Amino acid sequence: MRKKLNIDNLVPHELEADLGTHPWGDLIYDDGCLVSTYAAQACLKELSDSWTGDFARDRAFILGSVNTTVSLLTRWARAFAVVMEVEDKSDLATEELAGLMAERRITPQALADISKMLAEAAKVATDSGFSESDLRALAKSAFSPNEE
Repeated sequence: MRKKLNIDNLVPHELEADLGTHPWGDLIYDDGCLVSTYAAQACLKELSDSWTGDFARDRAFILGSVNTTVSLLTRWARAFAVVMEVEDKSDLATEELAGLMAERRITPQALADISKMLAEAAKVATDSGFSESDLRALAKSAFSPNEE
């Protein structure tokens, strides 16, 4: 007969637990970035709730859920990195153009340089594999002020 897996023993209840209290908690604890630690703990707690609701019948469920979570977070990180790079390059080109216009020193070479910056931003977006509308929506959400 298979032993029953107690998922609660794998999920750290306190991030500041003493060493040895929750040895599995040490795997997700990061002194340098508590945000990551809290995110990992939140994922595990949600997984723990789902596992309990499944009455621990399917051992492959926990491994599949962890893999799905990691895949989705990796995809999110890639998309966000693309959005940040595109926005930074676009902002730099916009600032450069505004400066040139304010100083009335627009030249064909200056415009070509700005065009090159914008082309680089477009290439990053295209090469990312994400749709333009998805990247635009993420950028709008990421860089807009909080809704009240």
